[in-house]
Amino acid sequence: MDKQRKGCQAYMTIEASFIIPLILLGIAFSIYLGFYLYNVCLLRQIAYTAALRGSLQQEGSNAQIEEYTYEQLKELIGQRLLAVENLQSRVEVSFSKVKVRVSMSIHMPWEKWFFTQSGFWEFEGTAEAKRLEPVSIIRSIRALGGER
Repeated sequence: MDKQRKGCQAYMTIEASFIIPLILLGIAFSIYLGFYLYNVCLLRQIAYTAALRGSLQQEGSNAQIEEYTYEQLKELIGQRLLAVENLQSRVEVSFSKVKVRVSMSIHMPWEKWFFTQSGFWEFEGTAEAKRLEPVSIIRSIRALGGER
């Protein structure tokens, strides 16, 4: 009878040696997936906020507005992103709009072992905001309404 109990205990050890690594990998994958989703949401928000702030600048040339938007983008990103590498940003300023494009990738250990598709952990957030001059818009609305 004691021999049967010892045999049963060995089965538990073998089963645990297969199950515990799978559970740990699942937990690590969940953590990195959480990092990815957090960064994606944050990058979209940051891109639009920077584009909006840049579009509100009325004075200065396009190059000055582009520089201001880069500064705002850098300030907004700060240290808020998690496990990110290859963070790149691009700002385009035209007469009618400001467009911000931010891209990043997350470094996951053993990425090439589990994902054959390259770029699985990469994301690019793009946002644009129209450049409007509030004073001229209000004046044109008043002119349409007959006010002076």
